Amino acid sequence: PQYSEPWELKYSSVRHVELRVERPTRHVQLVLVWNGERGDAAPGLQRLVESLWPSSEKQSSFWHSIWVHWRDSDPSLGREIHSKRPSSWEQLRPVQRSDFGATLERLDGLPFSFGPKSFQQSNLFVYEQILRDMKLWLREALSSLNIDAKAVRDPCLRLLELCGGVGVIGLSLAHAASAWSEWDSVALLSTDINPESAQLFDINAPHV
Repeated sequence: PQYSEPWELKYSSVRHVELRVERPTRHVQLVLVWNGERGDAAPGLQRLVESLWPSSEKQSSFWHSIWVHWRDSDPSLGREIHSKRPSSWEQLRPVQRSDFGATLERLDGLPFSFGPKSFQQSNLFVYEQILRDMKLWLREALSSLNIDAKAVRDPCLRLLELCGGVGVIGLSLAHAASAWSEWDSVALLSTDINPESAQLFDINAPHV
């Protein structure tokens, strides 16, 4: 049947569920995309979160954090999962807020932080192999150009990453290239449409 959005819905309900496992701790970050606007009465949401992680418990042995994303009834969003309003994101657990609610991962040996708004590949084990293949390809591509980096005026390898997210690919390639003796330095320019990505990129870069 053809998909149609029930804008006539007069009560809040869960629309979409997002789960992310933090591999080092095996804790799960939960995002509940909820029909409604922030500030709306949502007793069902409160009961659900309380059953998953009681407010009396500061820590959970299973959950990393629980977020709600308030999906307002804007017909222009069509089938998009998320609202475009930054205020739509609300952290419900833990009660004490922390650094962007970030999960931590090591990808091919390097540490990276991901926020609840961040895009992350679903199969990180395959993704790590892709990162290794990309490093090998970059090494071979540069070698095939037969460039004498020491002879050029500016022996700096410059990398451009589009739609870079939190910087996993760009920072991983820059880190690998910095160990290659042909270049005095490596510069990376990374871009992304998500404002949160810049904040997490700044967190990730000094640790790579």
